[in-house]
Amino acid sequence: MSAPLLEVTGLTRRFGGLVAVDSISLSLQAGEIMGLLGPNGSGKSTAIRMMLGFMRPTAGHVRIGGFDCWSDSVEARKRVAYLPGELRLYDTMTGRRLIKFLSELRGDEPGAEVEEPEDHKPDTDEAGGPRG
Repeated sequence: MSAPLLEVTGLTRRFGGLVAVDSISLSLQAGEIMGLLGPNGSGKSTAIRMMLGFMRPTAGHVRIGGFDCWSDSVEARKRVAYLPGELRLYDTMTGRRLIKFLSELRGDEPGAEVEEPEDHKPDTDEAGGPRG
């Protein structure tokens, strides 16, 4: 079996006396899908932020594609796409369009055009109000 694409070992985050994430360990191979489930405040977003190297863990290690999220953060982040659920830029912009837009802002080489599905409907109506 090849090296895991994501390897998390003993990932922990404390905020003072509060333990937000308590020693998560997991690994994902190519083609595997994982979800983090739990109520609000259970540490899901904190765990993801640590896995991506956006927040330093109190303890533990994360490797993406064999690269450590802290000591090799640039190489690790090249292998990940992250679109947070709470990010809101434009109501009519889809996730694909947002990723392309942000990639262009970073100065990445333009890739193949991203096509929207024919049945895509924006979150707003023709007048710009919420679709309901």
